[in-house]
Amino acid sequence: MSPVPSAWPILALRTWSPGSRGNRARPGRIPPSGPPVRHRPDTTEGETVGRSTGTTSPPAQAEASPEGGAARRRWRLPSVLAWLLLTPWALWALLRGFGLDGGFPLAAAVTLTPYTAVTVVLPLVAALLTRRWRPVAAAVALTAVFAAFLVPRALADAPPDPVPAGPRLRVLTLNLGLGGADAHTVVELVRTTGTDLLSLQELTPDAAAALTAEGLDELLPHAVADPGPGGTGGGLYSRHPLTERPGPAGHLPAMPWADVEVAGAPAVEAVSVHPFPPTGTPRTRNWTAYLEDLPPADPDGAVRILAGDFNATHDHSVFRELLDSGYTDAADAVGNGLAPTWSPRDGVPGLTLDHVLVDTRVRITRTSLHRVPGSDHRALLAELVLPAA
Repeated sequence: MSPVPSAWPILALRTWSPGSRGNRARPGRIPPSGPPVRHRPDTTEGETVGRSTGTTSPPAQAEASPEGGAARRRWRLPSVLAWLLLTPWALWALLRGFGLDGGFPLAAAVTLTPYTAVTVVLPLVAALLTRRWRPVAAAVALTAVFAAFLVPRALADAPPDPVPAGPRLRVLTLNLGLGGADAHTVVELVRTTGTDLLSLQELTPDAAAALTAEGLDELLPHAVADPGPGGTGGGLYSRHPLTERPGPAGHLPAMPWADVEVAGAPAVEAVSVHPFPPTGTPRTRNWTAYLEDLPPADPDGAVRILAGDFNATHDHSVFRELLDSGYTDAADAVGNGLAPTWSPRDGVPGLTLDHVLVDTRVRITRTSLHRVPGSDHRALLAELVLPAA
């Protein structure tokens, strides 16, 4: 064997550390030949040394910093606000969609659904600004729900099948505003539109006398009328003969109901409708009972026409139930279902409270609204084509 180089003891001292087990000197043993092994200093707490590379890895679990928690809270806040803003519209959609409007004040509040639908853009814009896809998706879905409530009223329906080919009938309905509507304007409207059947609400004795003085009886000589004080009276006036029918008892305002003899058409029945509005708990109960007692459509019987101030819209579940019995809303059928018929005063957004409901066998050709001084309602004219006898 060759002798150990003289420099080796010095190198051995440099590479040996007292606490290193692998380099601990043993008596009578010569360290192996080869390049010296360099050791890195002791690692700090929380660090580990790789076995193969000698690299240092960070601590296994770092303590969360207060700044990180605050950043996460700031990130969540816009989402929370977006969901909170969506909540009122979501509750309104549930109220309208599931017919939860049976009592006061919900029955009164649900009439504002068209205006609530317009404002649903607010939570949609807020959700878009947050750039959170879940609130945005919910807002888009909510917008679609409100659109489903309203858009069909602005679209014309297909004509009934088969298309009726009987006589035409022009029906005009008007709330006289506690009898204060201008009688001359009413009679002129009947004359110029060629009205065949007139339904009046809030017909007072003085209003009935004023209409007669203006010549209403000459244009529409047949009547089933029940004038009363305030808003309790009502009446039907017709170019065709009328025969009074007994209506449901115990209702106030009046519910005039009559058979209408229209030559060339099957039997026709007409009802002048006017429940008091649902502006309190007792009135809401009476309003609901009144609408529930209206005669349902009878596809195998007489052609029924309900005309008047229903104090209800398509957003009321009790009104939709009446439609589901087999009626068509004349204004809705021609795409005018969102046109307001009542407003507390000029320039104030109104509500669609007045309707002409007809049997689904009837075709509606057009509807129109007409201002009458002295009334807060517009007169609603519906031009109908009845089935042939």
